[in-house]
Amino acid sequence: MAIGGIGGHFSLTNARRDGDRSGSGEGAPRCCGERPGLDASGALANRFVVLRLEESHLGKEDRNLLHRLTAELPGILLWAIEGWRRLHARGHFVQPATSSGAMDEMLALSSPVKAFVAEWCGVSSAAEVTVDDLYKAWTLWCRLQGTTKPSERNVFGRNLSAAFPSVHRGHKGSGSDRVPVYKGIRLSLVGQQSLSVERAKEEERERRRDVAV
Repeated sequence: MAIGGIGGHFSLTNARRDGDRSGSGEGAPRCCGERPGLDASGALANRFVVLRLEESHLGKEDRNLLHRLTAELPGILLWAIEGWRRLHARGHFVQPATSSGAMDEMLALSSPVKAFVAEWCGVSSAAEVTVDDLYKAWTLWCRLQGTTKPSERNVFGRNLSAAFPSVHRGHKGSGSDRVPVYKGIRLSLVGQQSLSVERAKEEERERRRDVAV
């Protein structure tokens, strides 16, 4: 289960029309049973607190649960108040350590570009890589992840900028040697080696095709 403390309103239309914010759910938690696909920047995913629920009660629901909990309401209230006090003193929710893996999966799902950069790239102000090399590395990484249709070049560039605002397009060289580059990012050693291996395989396939002809 993912709980997201996302500022906003459940019914913006009614709130704006009536000028009444009461009951609008300002800053209220949202819950969902599965990890959602989110935005390329990964910002929204970082606002979720993931709780791993390892036991399902489907088919074995306790239909008397309400009656049993009613008797425990005073204790539940005290428990909730104590939790609110801890939250108020801390100022933020804490991501459970048991949910770190699920959180990584959510971030990768919401922003595959971020996962790609984390595994195959490095980000720094002095870094630089050609647009062709980075996109080729991206398509190779996607294929290794089991994605048969990686995003197109322009979509990849847009998502990269959303995830890493410091990365931007530029050029190096001049005249006929002028090539487009991404500034602020580079391929890591792992990314370079993976791309080199793939290029060697492509050259070998091309050589075999030439021999066959």
